[in-house]
Amino acid sequence: MKNNLKKKGKLLSIAKDCEVEVSLQEDGFKGSWFRAILEQNLTRIKGKKLRVCYKTLFNEDGVNPCKENIERRFIRPVPPECLNEGVVFKEGSMVDAYFNNGWWTGLIVVERPDGSFLVYFDDPPDIMRFIRSQLRPHADWIGSEWVKSKNNVLSQHMFRTGKLVEMTREISESEKEKIWVRALVITEIRSQGDDRRKFLIKRCTISQNSSDEAEGKHLIVDIFKIRPSPPRDLCA
Repeated sequence: MKNNLKKKGKLLSIAKDCEVEVSLQEDGFKGSWFRAILEQNLTRIKGKKLRVCYKTLFNEDGVNPCKENIERRFIRPVPPECLNEGVVFKEGSMVDAYFNNGWWTGLIVVERPDGSFLVYFDDPPDIMRFIRSQLRPHADWIGSEWVKSKNNVLSQHMFRTGKLVEMTREISESEKEKIWVRALVITEIRSQGDDRRKFLIKRCTISQNSSDEAEGKHLIVDIFKIRPSPPRDLCA
């Protein structure tokens, strides 16, 4: 399979008027790739940048596609379908997930009973749910070849990324009454000079078996305000 990928990868090239993928480097967009049409000939342009016309990003009028001059190193061919052949996604798989009109690099942290996946993104930190058709294996275009990412070994910590937990919160300031609500751990937050362990979590609005899992508000909480989900919770 590896030799096959190399052989097919070397046949790929980019030229004027062909479809490519462009990586945006602005804050909040790192790790994302958007489809575009290359509008300039590589051999005739001596500068570091080439003009592209995006296929899914539009100007404020919502009609005319955005055009931009992009450094060559942030332009690559469209990944071939052969990269997806025989791929089985599981927890720890590096993937590209399609949303907001582009492909975003993430890590599968939970494989759900309904066949969907919870994917963790690093910039900005978040976890979202995707079905199989919205994912593709992550691969990098290196030296005119596609190099697929290796699977990661996930931590088994009780508060690891993607773990369903319960968070305590006060419902009555006067009586200091508290309840435990469901939440999903996104990542641990480390601050210089602060020894307290804190976690970025996402409130769960309903059960993890639902397609709308973890669509709530992001919060940063101390470790003493969260606990593992009780064993009776079949979604843990």
